[in-house]
Amino acid sequence: MTNGEKIRSMMDKELAQVIMCPYDTAGEIMPCLEKHVYTVDAAYCNRCIVEWLQKEVPDEKPEPAWKKAVMRTFLGRNGGY
Repeated sequence: MTNGEKIRSMMDKELAQVIMCPYDTAGEIMPCLEKHVYTVDAAYCNRCIVEWLQKEVPDEKPEPAWKKAVMRTFLGRNGGY
């Protein structure tokens, strides 16, 4: 079994123990900061991550044309855009 296969087979509670705060990496404000809860522990974070894992994914918005143009500039004409 590869590490990727192991991760894909994990239940939400197991996965919540090994991933970092998804709000921190998504550019969103962390719910604990938004609620002014400054004394969080591992159990608090674990519950929050499980809740995030079980949330429905919002519909993706199409990328604006300006972003595609900027990414082409940095990645080259065929840089995945």
